[in-house]
Amino acid sequence: ITGGNVIAANGEDGVGVGADGTEGERAEAAGVLASGTVKLTDVVITGNTAFGGDGGDGAAGSSSTPGGEGGRGGGVSGVGIRGFTTLVLLRVAITGNAGFPGDAGAGGAAAAGGDAGNGGFGGTTVGAGVSAGTSALTATDSLIAGNAGHTSPGGPGGDSGPLGTPGKGGQGEAANGAGIFANAALFHVPSQELPRVLSQLHATLKPRGVLFASNPHGHNEEGWN
Repeated sequence: ITGGNVIAANGEDGVGVGADGTEGERAEAAGVLASGTVKLTDVVITGNTAFGGDGGDGAAGSSSTPGGEGGRGGGVSGVGIRGFTTLVLLRVAITGNAGFPGDAGAGGAAAAGGDAGNGGFGGTTVGAGVSAGTSALTATDSLIAGNAGHTSPGGPGGDSGPLGTPGKGGQGEAANGAGIFANAALFHVPSQELPRVLSQLHATLKPRGVLFASNPHGHNEEGWN
């Protein structure tokens, strides 16, 4: 499952003196949207992208009305799979998917003596590979790694007029859910290759990212029956 591309709509610019911009729409499920029970076997989900919508700009204010706030950038979740109920994965690889949250809108400018609007907050990325939400996720012999959740800067504050107060820039947002899910998968890697594989997995993690790995019990034997 590859080549999916979701582009969410941008927010609206503020209309009227001091009106706020609206939030960009959220983008999700460029690969699979699992609204019911979904079971996938022997599937690779890769090369899908999702782009959150940009926040709208705040409208200019007046001497008595502050400039409008910039709209928040649209977030991104579950680029590879977005699940809502039950996900069952068997020998599934989810890798190389990317989420790009929308940019925040700019704060509205101020008139002479007025206050400018603040920039909006940047959008967030949650689960560039899989976002299961409240759904039940079961994965066996599956690998979720190497998916990219990008960051989004905050919007610039509006310009102030003479004797006015400039707007504050909005807060940027970091990508969340940066992790690798290797359920009953890594024990298939030959022991001499494990240092290289683990090093590559570590290199894909963002700071404070998490590697989840589960392996069956054994007796230190290696090879195939």
